[in-house]
Amino acid sequence: MMGLKTKLAGMILGGALAAACQAQAPPAGKLGEPIPGPFHPLVLNGDLVDRYHCPLSDFGARPIVLVMVRGTEVSDAWKANLAALNAFEGRLHDVGMRAMVVFVDDSFKEPLALAGIDKRRDLQDKMKALLGTAKEDPYPHIPVCLDSGDLLSRYPMPQGAEASILMVKGFRLADRADLNAGEATPEKFSAILKTAESKLIEGKLLPPPKPRLKPRIED
Repeated sequence: MMGLKTKLAGMILGGALAAACQAQAPPAGKLGEPIPGPFHPLVLNGDLVDRYHCPLSDFGARPIVLVMVRGTEVSDAWKANLAALNAFEGRLHDVGMRAMVVFVDDSFKEPLALAGIDKRRDLQDKMKALLGTAKEDPYPHIPVCLDSGDLLSRYPMPQGAEASILMVKGFRLADRADLNAGEATPEKFSAILKTAESKLIEGKLLPPPKPRLKPRIED
């Protein structure tokens, strides 16, 4: 009898723990809700190139534009969009804005770090060649990353969407824009960035005070 009670208690506890684990990281989607939290894509540019790293952890509670692109083909339109995002973050960096891009290859269902090393390296080299980051970094202000379809379990994209742009402030989703195939034109993307600036940036930082010409004399 005691063994049966113990088994039942274990089943109930296990079910409760499983439910709690699922509740810890709800998918990103509802405005005003917290984003699911960190993830560790493969970085394709900058000082952390070829490493798995979470830029969101570096950004903290600052305003963030997170761009997720489905697929690993980098069209001329997306190169223009990346250049626009790089300039956007560079212009607003001093008022706290941060931005990043993740290309999502959903042919990989498992976490990217667990995928076959040869296939992963081939894709990594292909992406760096397409982006132009193999020899220099054309996007020095933003991390450009690669991840697998496993990311979509927590940061879902609508079925058929080419890209999702999440606007985050204080770890909460302030707004989002989802673009279907063919909609990610530079004009449309620039309009989304203007929306992000208006929603995420409250004002400009004051210029630093000018230094005194003479030291203050204490009484």
